[in-house]
Amino acid sequence: EELLAASELLPHPPLATYPACRLELYELLLVCVCSSPHGHPTLLPHAMQLFSNGLADPSPDVVRVCQRCLLVLDVALHPRRPLSIRSFAPSESDADTVWAGQAT
Repeated sequence: EELLAASELLPHPPLATYPACRLELYELLLVCVCSSPHGHPTLLPHAMQLFSNGLADPSPDVVRVCQRCLLVLDVALHPRRPLSIRSFAPSESDADTVWAGQAT
């Protein structure tokens, strides 16, 4: 509230009123979250909330950045097992086996 009141005293609108500035702020937040050290209290829940709020932004570019940031954080929180594709050499025994772990 104090920041909002102080911004009203400025002769120019606050930078956050510009979509390009909001884009950069969301990108910076993503960098901060992804680079926070492991023992440090995480910014993740707060960042997730801010990115979720950004989905309602009037700028389509800001919405796309927030969607991408949420996807990045979702992958960080819930890593998928990487696909392991075997090299496929056609033969009778391998003819039906493409994915690792399926061969008997």
